[in-house]
Amino acid sequence: MPRDPRKLRVFALADGLVPEIYGATKSFPTEERFGLVSQLRRAAVSVPANIVEGCGRRKTNDYLHFLNIATGSAYELGYLLGVIRKTRDDAREGRRRSAGHVRSHCREPHSVDRFA
Repeated sequence: MPRDPRKLRVFALADGLVPEIYGATKSFPTEERFGLVSQLRRAAVSVPANIVEGCGRRKTNDYLHFLNIATGSAYELGYLLGVIRKTRDDAREGRRRSAGHVRSHCREPHSVDRFA
C-alpha cells in the first residue's frame, strides 16, 4: 500500500523549501543561471520529489532507497548554500580589504605612483 507523503513532517519542510530557493535564486547574477542557480533548484526539488517517489513504492526497501536519495540531495543543498555563504563572505572581505588599501594609499603623498 502506498504511503502518503503529506503525513511526513520532513516532506512538508522540504516542500516548503522549494519556493524559498526559487525565490532566493531569482536575484542571483545571470552568469550563475546555469551554474549554482540550476544546481540549487534541482537539489531543492529533488528532496521532496524523492520522498514522494519513495512513498509510491510498495516495498519497504524501495521506500528507504528513495528516502536515502532525498537525504543525499538535502546534503547537497546544504553544501551549495554553504558555498554561497562562503563566496558572499569572501567577496565582502575582499571589498573591505580593497577599500582599506585604497584609503591608506590616498592618505600618503604621491600614492598614485604606487598604483602605476
